[in-house]
Amino acid sequence: MEQVNIVRKEKKKAGTLDNLFKRLKSIKHIEYIIAAIFIGIMLLILFSGPVAGKSEQKTIKLTLDEYGAALEEKLEGILSRIDGAGKVEVMVTFEAGVEIITAMTTSKQNNTVTDEYSGGYRDTVSIIESNTPVIVGGQAVVLKEVQPKIKGAIVVCEGAHSVKVKVELVKALSTLLDLDTAKIEVFPMSKR
Repeated sequence: MEQVNIVRKEKKKAGTLDNLFKRLKSIKHIEYIIAAIFIGIMLLILFSGPVAGKSEQKTIKLTLDEYGAALEEKLEGILSRIDGAGKVEVMVTFEAGVEIITAMTTSKQNNTVTDEYSGGYRDTVSIIESNTPVIVGGQAVVLKEVQPKIKGAIVVCEGAHSVKVKVELVKALSTLLDLDTAKIEVFPMSKR
């Protein structure tokens, strides 16, 4: 008796699925609707989170010393590729640190002071202006960070005995750092 009930339930499920497929087939352009649903699901998956292989953009905070060391290392790598330069060491100096520009709210207040003097009264109006940083989530809103301005650069390299190498190094640093050539010096490396 139990086997008969199980067979009937299975036939009922199969019949229900057949009815569902028949109803779906009777809908005009069902293949377009299914395709649109499939594309929608794929777009949701695609844009819902980071995809493998794609890196998220991260902000890296560096101290002035770390920024300078990274810049010098990068410069040494590129300048050592100049024909005849050989081993290169670079030192860069900065005028100041990173300048952080925050969003500010400005409020103005008018103060009127009445002075009494012989013959009448005189009103003196002064405007007091105050700037306050905009704070969101306990932190000031940063509009932009201005990288430190480079004051000068010194290059010490094996090939600095050649005038041609010196000129090419100065030209390269002037272009890369947007520095006047007078602020760049190139010296020969000592033989230790």
